[in-house]
Amino acid sequence: MGTSITNLEKFLLEEFDTNSINNTPKTEQELLVRYAKYTDILYQYIRVTINPFVHPLNNEIRAIYGHLAEYRMSENTKCTKRDLEKAYGHFRRFNLDALKILCDEFDSSLWKILQKQYRYDYRDSCIDYLKNFGIRYFRAKELYIKAQKAERLGCDSPVHNIIELYYVAAKEYIQLKQYYQKNKKIIHRTKMNTIIKQIIVSVLGILGIAVSILKHFV
Repeated sequence: MGTSITNLEKFLLEEFDTNSINNTPKTEQELLVRYAKYTDILYQYIRVTINPFVHPLNNEIRAIYGHLAEYRMSENTKCTKRDLEKAYGHFRRFNLDALKILCDEFDSSLWKILQKQYRYDYRDSCIDYLKNFGIRYFRAKELYIKAQKAERLGCDSPVHNIIELYYVAAKEYIQLKQYYQKNKKIIHRTKMNTIIKQIIVSVLGILGIAVSILKHFV
C-alpha cells in the first residue's frame, strides 16, 4: 500500500481494527506485527495530514521500543512479562492519543470551513451541500464528545473500548473531509458567484446613490 492520503484513508476507514489494539499480546512479535499492520498506518496519516512532528506520539514510540529492548535483554521471566505489559500499555496509549489528535485537529479545521461557507449562497449550485456538511459535522462532533465523556468517567480500558469510540468519531471526520474535498469545485464556483453578486449589488448601489445626487443638481 502506498503512503498517499487516499490509500491511508481507505485503510483507516475499511481495515483499521480496534480489537487488535485492545487485545493483550502474548509475545513481542505479536505486538510488533500489530504496530506494523495498524498503528504505523495511523501514524503516517497524522504526519501527512496534520503534523510531521507529533512529539507526544514520538515519545510513546520510544517508550514502546525501550521496554521491548529491556524485554529482550532480561533473563527474568517476571521482568520480561512486566516489560511486555509496559510496552503494550504505551502501544495502547499511542493509538488512543493518535485518534484524539486526529479528532481534535479535524474538528477545529472543519468547523472553520463550516463557518466560512455560511457566507456563500449554494441555492444555485448545490442546494443540499451546506445542509449536509453541517449535519455530518455535528454528527462527528457528537461522537467526539461522547468519547471524551466516556474517557473522563475512567473508561480507558479494553473492556469499555474507549479507543473504539474515538475511532468511530475519527472515521466521521475523515469522511466529512472527503465530502468537502469532493465538492471543492462547487464550493469555488459558489464562492466566485457570491462575490460577483456582491460586487454587482455594490456597484448598483453606488450608481443609485450617484443618480440620486445628480438629480439634486439637475
